[in-house]
Amino acid sequence: MVTTVDEMIEIKGHVDAVKEELGAEGRSFSSQVKLGAMVEIPAAALAIQDILHEVDFVSAGTNDLIQYFMAADRDNEAVFRYGDSTNKVFVDLLRFMIQRAAEIGRVRDVSVCGEMASDPRLIPLLIDMEYRSFSISPVSAHDVREVISNVDLTASE
Repeated sequence: MVTTVDEMIEIKGHVDAVKEELGAEGRSFSSQVKLGAMVEIPAAALAIQDILHEVDFVSAGTNDLIQYFMAADRDNEAVFRYGDSTNKVFVDLLRFMIQRAAEIGRVRDVSVCGEMASDPRLIPLLIDMEYRSFSISPVSAHDVREVISNVDLTASE
């Protein structure tokens, strides 16, 4: 969970320090490990371009992102209605994120995870926004795969 690009820069510094330490100890490791960020805080969603400049990929964690974006605890029944991932302003935030990624040629480096990515009813919406990578629960894989196989990608590209 990342809030600002400064955090990613700090994390990269820690990763580099560990690589140096492992190298100094003569330990083998892969220097090709990819670094990513979970975008679950609205501030990070707004800074997605800056964060993408520091990482190999990002994943929009829709469960936490909607909770923090709508300031509505998903375990509180009194505000449960604000957790609707089809809420226009939340969809606008997701659209903003992928559009900002597209501006720097990084659409393929942005995935969606959480309940929204596992909901077959929402896959066409996400695909229409240009999302192409989904991290889903295994129990949803068959239904999501079925929906994706029936989506005409040429209509949205």
